[in-house]
Amino acid sequence: MRYLVGDFLTTAEAFFTQLIATPTLYVEVDGYYDSNGNFIATKIELSQSHSSEQESSGSDNDSNSSGDSDSGNDHGHDVGSDNDDKGVGYVELEGRVSSVLSSSSFMLNNREIRLDSSSKLEINDNYVTLADFMAQLTVNTKVEIEGYWTNSAFVYALEAEIEY
Repeated sequence: MRYLVGDFLTTAEAFFTQLIATPTLYVEVDGYYDSNGNFIATKIELSQSHSSEQESSGSDNDSNSSGDSDSGNDHGHDVGSDNDDKGVGYVELEGRVSSVLSSSSFMLNNREIRLDSSSKLEINDNYVTLADFMAQLTVNTKVEIEGYWTNSAFVYALEAEIEY
């Protein structure tokens, strides 16, 4: 479970302390339904305003695909959080890979993305290993990531997804 307050990863204790102190904040919950129909939360975020811009951008339901053709014309960036260019905090990025740097890193929208074996990796909604994920990653592959800035130098991806 990830807890965010204003695009910054935090602890559960700090999250609930902030929620109690400011009950007018908006709460956004991301998750999935398991095979028994139970909702499993994976991320809970507090913010000052409703995130309708992110919802309409299609970060979770790909509703922006009509404005994002597969011709490679992504204009260098796509949906994300307010921290994408700040070098701090939690980020969500979507775009096309510009280069593969190593067996666990690549460039996406002019940002270095690093993965490791604890990153949640998917290809077409199927979980895969780091080796399998990187084997499918080539220049111009469309990728969505969720992660956080590390030392303002690179984004450590908690999750990364390729969909063909």
